[in-house]
Amino acid sequence: GCQTSMTLASMAQEGRLQENVEVLVKIFETTDDAFVRKVVFTTNNQNAISSRDLKANDPIQEDYQRAFAELYDLRYERKPREFKGLSREESRSVISNERMAQAYLAIVKKKPTTARTQKYRVWDDEWYRQLFPQTTIEKHVLAYLISEYCLRAKKEALAKWETDPIRYSIVSYGVFHLARVVAFKYTQKENWEKPKMTS
Repeated sequence: GCQTSMTLASMAQEGRLQENVEVLVKIFETTDDAFVRKVVFTTNNQNAISSRDLKANDPIQEDYQRAFAELYDLRYERKPREFKGLSREESRSVISNERMAQAYLAIVKKKPTTARTQKYRVWDDEWYRQLFPQTTIEKHVLAYLISEYCLRAKKEALAKWETDPIRYSIVSYGVFHLARVVAFKYTQKENWEKPKMTS
């Protein structure tokens, strides 16, 4: 695995890797995607692999990636650094699934504090199916765009209010709350869960 490979590389660089070293390897051969996901999850669950990484090959994530590409020509990032190497212009079309989930949690699910302080929870079973429902992605796209607009405005506001500790603090910690307000002002809808509420 990754830890073993890193340890061997480090030992080799330090000149301490012996020629007679042996490594135990497990090899699975299958065409069953469900089995592959199960093996990845169970063999890496104890290592420093994030919950996001473990969900990256979930069929729901693959469906979202396909939908973002086909409907909006956007690069939906299922894995960290999945689209590294893009030009600056091309990288503008990359949408992190984690940031999108935070936006959806803050705006659609009305949990801006959780979105800001506990982003790891978007991968918990409690929230995951709610944040990535098997449905159309329009609400996700809109929530993400509103959130990103607010994050860009945050940078300007922090520079403007750096000498005012109260306003600086509000801007620093309230961006997802602000995103909820902007979403309401834009859509004139409080509840996005009901059908036709964001049309």
